[in-house]
Amino acid sequence: MDVEAKSKCVIYKVKEPTTNNIVTEILESWVEDEFSSWSTSSSDTFKQDIRDACLGIKPSLGAGDNKKHVYFYIRSSDQAWIYSSNLQNQDWVNKQGVTMNNLKHHTT
Repeated sequence: MDVEAKSKCVIYKVKEPTTNNIVTEILESWVEDEFSSWSTSSSDTFKQDIRDACLGIKPSLGAGDNKKHVYFYIRSSDQAWIYSSNLQNQDWVNKQGVTMNNLKHHTT
């Protein structure tokens, strides 16, 4: 079953974006419930940012049918998990030139 069919909010880990906030690769995806259960390595602020984006309180990308896409990355300099509102303004999943060749879907 397609990950997006199971949830109204899909969270994507992307390769660290360029300095212009351009995403070049999507690495992993989770449905909201799955993400909440494993994201113990991240800060409480990060988890709240993701929850708020899924609820529409913070920026996320509407993907039709009331679905949302939320994007984050892990910063290479300090391994911090980063939710950035600047990444939420593009449909990176469907954007030409963004690779998903090794995309790992996390499902129940």
